Amino acid sequence: MFRDDSEPGVNFIEVTLTEYGGYFAVVRNADMEQVIYPDRFEADQSAAVLGPDELGEELFWFIDGVPGDVFRVEFNRRTEFGLDRKKVSWKKTSA
Repeated sequence: MFRDDSEPGVNFIEVTLTEYGGYFAVVRNADMEQVIYPDRFEADQSAAVLGPDELGEELFWFIDGVPGDVFRVEFNRRTEFGLDRKKVSWKKTSA
């Protein structure tokens, strides 16, 4: 992922689906013991964000789309009033 300098705490990546739908989690620093994952399997953007840790072995977000769809996936992490606030979201940017 890349840091979005226009929004503090936001990292993003653009992905192109190669098949119908796509599953993902966020891996911090390429370390499989620092996985950021949703609270349920095949989660949408409303899921609570958990981690980073190694406990989300089979928990992934699911992007619904068709081959060739391009999505911007964002991970937003901020500390507010001592709380670690995390959000994962995505939006389709082209087909």
